[in-house]
Amino acid sequence: MDKKLEFMAPADLEGRKEAKVAAAAIAPTALLGTWTNCDSLTRGLVKIVITDSDPGVKVHAFGACVPTACDWGAVPGVVYAADVSSSMLVAFSAYYSFGFKMTIVVGHLDAGSLLVETFDQFTDGSDRSNYYSRYYMCRCIVVDRGAWPTVGHDERRTGLSTTDTSGSTGALKWKFVTGGFVGSPAVAVDGTVYVGSTDGNLYALDHTGSAKWQVPHSSQPDFGPPDPVIGSDGTIYFGSSIFGSSGARLYAVDPVGGIKWSFATGPGVGGVQEVSSPAIGSDGTLYATSIDGNLYALNPDGSLRWTAGINASGQVPTIGADGIIYILFQAASAVVGLRAVNPDGSTKWSLTTDGGDSPPAIASDGTLYVPSGWNLLAVTSAGVLKWTFTVNGPVFSPVIGPDGTIYHGANDGNFYAVFPNGILKWSHPTSANAAAVGADGTVYTNAGEALNPDGTVKWSFPVAGFEASPAIGDDGTIYLGSGGEEISDDTTLYAVG
Repeated sequence: MDKKLEFMAPADLEGRKEAKVAAAAIAPTALLGTWTNCDSLTRGLVKIVITDSDPGVKVHAFGACVPTACDWGAVPGVVYAADVSSSMLVAFSAYYSFGFKMTIVVGHLDAGSLLVETFDQFTDGSDRSNYYSRYYMCRCIVVDRGAWPTVGHDERRTGLSTTDTSGSTGALKWKFVTGGFVGSPAVAVDGTVYVGSTDGNLYALDHTGSAKWQVPHSSQPDFGPPDPVIGSDGTIYFGSSIFGSSGARLYAVDPVGGIKWSFATGPGVGGVQEVSSPAIGSDGTLYATSIDGNLYALNPDGSLRWTAGINASGQVPTIGADGIIYILFQAASAVVGLRAVNPDGSTKWSLTTDGGDSPPAIASDGTLYVPSGWNLLAVTSAGVLKWTFTVNGPVFSPVIGPDGTIYHGANDGNFYAVFPNGILKWSHPTSANAAAVGADGTVYTNAGEALNPDGTVKWSFPVAGFEASPAIGDDGTIYLGSGGEEISDDTTLYAVG
């Protein structure tokens, strides 16, 4: 390696000494405090506490563990400025030694967030690959919206619960019969279960399955029931679908059943009016797509923030940990695909796919798993294809297990488990098209089956017709909707323990 010799005059050396003194006086105020990973499902770093320490800072990190976070301990940290004479803090670094590996933690402020990167190097001779991770940490309070506040559990649509369900035996706890087939339920902090039905009502049920209240919705039976979403203040949001000229609406309902507001979208195509249930950003912004082709950003009070005309298809959006919104689109030219949208409504990138109406799921490393016709695509957060997994029918909604395994159904009579590298792990014969995963790794399909992580059947519960995604309560209860567009003899929500 070539080395460059540098000759300095005495005056230059004095200047370097002064710069050293200035660097030692860096004030770390902007970094101090508790930084939380706003991605509550992260399998890596969950929290960093940074306190002042002379010199530099003290870094106290916590990693993801069950049932509580693992304490990495507090270590000295070094702070860095923009140049040798600046007192403006830009970054920090810290070093952890765990015996079997060492971890370098570096971080810098990024538009109000703390971007933290970790470099893990194994020192135990295990031949495991050293690896790199990146996390966005927020100086914020992570609000508990409930055990299952939205379709797919979270805005990343992982379908992964934080509740250990290993004690579930498949026994019926209660059932609630509606007048139509039911949608995907949401579970609030107090255990209230919200579920829509094609009988024209949204129901609030207590932990025994008794109705607390019901409110009518405008969705017509042919379009299916609405899927409720719970906000940080307990507000319940849902979209509607109708055929006619009156327009579809996004509704906000308070926890006692009173309608707070509704927002009308534009006309659709061929008389069809449809607006999705919203995805909720970390700042409370509601993002909903409409069959009128627009992505709408609304404030929590129902006022419009912005509209982006980006050929949206009316499906619920997915939001990454970095705030990027992902929507399915369909252009007039029949081109279909996935679009990544910045929080200001501008397009970041677009990816053409083979079609599908299931939203993507996002892994903790930012990889998107995208249904695309008869394929499951793995796509980076920059829109670059990593791999393709092909089956013998259209792919349904993917979910992600605690070990990173991707699970999805397909219209070929099988349910698949796929390793994060795109290799088949196992398949199971079933007609299931949606699933939820417990923190212990048990997979619950909407066909009423509980599958062990190795694909063997743990138990099964009879469900006649299934269109809705399952949900998991904080006590381990599994909520299964019954009935479907072609089956109307069983229109029940089951609570199974």
